[in-house]
Amino acid sequence: GTGAANKLDDYEEGTWTPNVGGVNLNTRTGTYTKIGNLVYVGIFLNWPNTSDTTAVNITNFPFACANDNDSRAGLVVSYSTRAVFTSCLMNTNTTTATLRNLGGSIPTNADMSGRVLHIGGVYEA
Repeated sequence: GTGAANKLDDYEEGTWTPNVGGVNLNTRTGTYTKIGNLVYVGIFLNWPNTSDTTAVNITNFPFACANDNDSRAGLVVSYSTRAVFTSCLMNTNTTTATLRNLGGSIPTNADMSGRVLHIGGVYEA
């Protein structure tokens, strides 16, 4: 429709550079599309061989996640060279997401050593 209720109030797309504390990743790329308050992201991360024990937090998302626990869902590890199931959870009111093992523990960079992850999904800004 053409009425005011159907007007697209916010649209933006681009690239961003994800960061992971404790290591310099071999490759780190990100894309995003923001429509209204929904942010669709795609992420590719490739860890070097490392023994660093820093917990894996992905930082520098293009928009902060809303300050609401219901806004955190939606990021999925769609491909991994890691043998352990890994998920990704946005942290409210920040531009950071935390990787999680099955059961909730947080992997370290050493756990991700030499591994590749593709992550995608949507969160509410």
